[in-house]
Amino acid sequence: MVKRSRDKRKDESMEIKRSFVLTSFHINSKILEEDACTAIRQMLSKGDPFPHVHLDNFVGDGNRAIHQLEKELLTMDWRRRENDLYTLSQTVDLKSLKATQAPFLYSFRRFLTTSVRSWLSETTGVELTSQVDSTGSVYTNHDGLLPHSDLIGTRHFAFVYYLTDKEWEEEDGGYLQLYSANDNHEPVEVVKSLKPKRNSFILFEVSADSWHRVAEVLTDRYRLSINGWFHSTRKLDPPPINIRTIQRFSPTSMDVDLSDLVVDQYQKPDMVAQVKMFFNDESEVMINDFVEESLNASVLQSLNKTKFSPVGPPSKRNLMRAERSSLKGAAASLYSILSSSSFALYLTHLTSIDLDETQLSLQVYRLECGSYSISGDEELEESTKDGHCLDCNIFIGGEGWDESAGGVIVYAGKGDTQELIRLQPSGRSLALVLREPDVYSFLKYANSSASSPIYSFSLTYYNVPMEDAEEANDS
Repeated sequence: MVKRSRDKRKDESMEIKRSFVLTSFHINSKILEEDACTAIRQMLSKGDPFPHVHLDNFVGDGNRAIHQLEKELLTMDWRRRENDLYTLSQTVDLKSLKATQAPFLYSFRRFLTTSVRSWLSETTGVELTSQVDSTGSVYTNHDGLLPHSDLIGTRHFAFVYYLTDKEWEEEDGGYLQLYSANDNHEPVEVVKSLKPKRNSFILFEVSADSWHRVAEVLTDRYRLSINGWFHSTRKLDPPPINIRTIQRFSPTSMDVDLSDLVVDQYQKPDMVAQVKMFFNDESEVMINDFVEESLNASVLQSLNKTKFSPVGPPSKRNLMRAERSSLKGAAASLYSILSSSSFALYLTHLTSIDLDETQLSLQVYRLECGSYSISGDEELEESTKDGHCLDCNIFIGGEGWDESAGGVIVYAGKGDTQELIRLQPSGRSLALVLREPDVYSFLKYANSSASSPIYSFSLTYYNVPMEDAEEANDS
């Protein structure tokens, strides 16, 4: 029996402890019925395009509890997360929460690790370990998550529990999209889209083929969820990734007149010297209004008639690349100029890097809403082999593009948590970056704000000699 002090005076230095009540979440009884469990078992073993199930009204009789869970989740400390794969806000793993901090989230976390884990293990016959990862995620306007498989470590089943409002519709975006896969375990195309419906629960088995994405959110409202993984002792190795090879060649010996390309200002020796000084200090430079307006207009007109083909797979990139044979007129002329030793010599004047004996690649891309590229370990390996590289991008068109539309070119280093360089594509501009080994680049997802395409003539000079540049810096 607790004894109360007869002294009713309050000591202001004492902290008054408040009581809290844990909520008992439970699975909807209809889902626990034998027929329902049999159907779920089948879907989690033979689902198309990979084993998955989407369960409506997952938490039974819990309208008030769900509302409080949502309210509590929104008051969490959200961390903004952005890289080549995703843009969203997340909480820490919910296992770090104490009951006194967030009683509803704490209760839901216990619900996942006890009732849901036991039900899932019994239904599927998979022996699950006690490890359950759970995190709060929120996507809002222009946020999204690009194709990935979740195949890491001992993850066995992925889950998403939605706390979105009931009015969420297809025009709001943010659907969970499932991909078919080819024999190389690469995603091919979206074959199924699942609505982020309030109080619904999505489960799927993690495998080499469980490719999925969160489509771009097209509303200011919150796509709110609790998501994570159930683990087992199983550990699958990811399949090898096919490296995309890009043709390399030496600069052509053709003598070209650069006055058709470069505005007069950047052909003058004093301006070239200024650019060289800046580049030698920063190892990168972005020059706006670099391309002659007349050439920009004529190239843009011919590119509108050029055949572009998609370059994938979606797990690595979604880009439209020009077929070399279809380049005609001004676009073909620009391609020839950029392939030439004359242009390589001009870049040498701008950078102090001798490019005459180097190999280069040249691709023409159409960047538009939905364009992106994702970097991984294989890009880092290639970067190491290629030594120092000079990346050169000339942008054509693109009126109306700004940073809010995405589509920026980001450079990052191995093990770095911060971006090194961020280049914003801009019509008629030239971007030069000296890329060191163990530095990679990616194209940030171009979102629905991208009002018109922008074209990129993308050159890379490989294994460039650094002696001349270092001597120029010393002088």
